[in-house]
Amino acid sequence: NLTQNTFFEVNTINSKRSFIDLLNKVGIFRQFLSLAALSSVDFLQITLFDNGDYQEFESGKRLIHSIPLYFIEEKQKFEKPKRHQFLFKHRDISDIFPQIIKKWYWDKQNLAPIRSHLISSVKTKKVFTSLDFLIIVQALEGYHRRFVYKKDKELKTRLGELIDLFKGVNKITNNPINITHVVSSRNYYSHFFDKNKNVLDGVKLFYLTNQLRNLLICCVLRLMGFDIGLTNKLLNENEKL
Repeated sequence: NLTQNTFFEVNTINSKRSFIDLLNKVGIFRQFLSLAALSSVDFLQITLFDNGDYQEFESGKRLIHSIPLYFIEEKQKFEKPKRHQFLFKHRDISDIFPQIIKKWYWDKQNLAPIRSHLISSVKTKKVFTSLDFLIIVQALEGYHRRFVYKKDKELKTRLGELIDLFKGVNKITNNPINITHVVSSRNYYSHFFDKNKNVLDGVKLFYLTNQLRNLLICCVLRLMGFDIGLTNKLLNENEKL
């Protein structure tokens, strides 16, 4: 079994940080890794250090005591896929990584709701439901309202404009999203409208959700500073998308 671990360190410069603030920063980085891996990333260990909590020896050497944090979260065990593909690796973004990671943190107010929906959509799940579809549609609609057009518009128009925004991405243009199916299915599962022939369920709804997830990935990458060319390259190289 081959595994890969990532070490992430947060240093405070001017003043001490609260426990909640530090945990928040670690959590945001975990979401970044989850996006890169297109899979939910778990904490293996969280350790806190305080420069004021140390043991001083006669020689003057100081030993700072570590404070292990036991972070407990509910885990669901599913069989992991035998073959996994990352959305991007460090070598793909090495030239722009400083700008991207700063954007990921500094723009957390704008990214937070969309980011959480995207991370939720890439987590390993045993069962697919219409709620997975609704989460992504809501994130796409919110993205368009916040970053493209703030006034009221129909979902059909918003989706069309987002698709046009990423017409340079092959997996968006070569596998067209049926907007009528999206709108009708959203209305049915969200607002309990009458079911018609354009409402999808089962496997068809699953594949439609995957199409919309690709569009949402494009939206998030755009917010992070990825240009269309790099976005297209990353999606083309991923056979799972």
